[in-house]
Amino acid sequence: MRRLLIPLLYLLSSVFPLLSQNSATDATDVQRLGLKGKVETFAEESASYVEYEGDWIQQTAFPAREMVFNERGYKTEERTYQSGSSREQRRITYLYDEAAALIERSEY
Repeated sequence: MRRLLIPLLYLLSSVFPLLSQNSATDATDVQRLGLKGKVETFAEESASYVEYEGDWIQQTAFPAREMVFNERGYKTEERTYQSGSSREQRRITYLYDEAAALIERSEY
């Protein structure tokens, strides 16, 4: 009985971490955003609207955020813009190794 218990415990201890992994952590940035297919750039804009004679008219639209992705679906650059202007507020670059692990994050 003892001879069976030790190998069984070893097997369970090696398999349990594999079963408990969360597949969401393996998702790419593109998948986390709910996007599908090959995405190179994702941009968000902000705009204000004015009601004029019963119709809503869009005033000038400005960029709010822009992300650039590599061919594997991970962010390589993210830019945010000041509200109400096209002036860049912050830029973050990401660098990954061959296993898609983040190795560097630089903020400007």
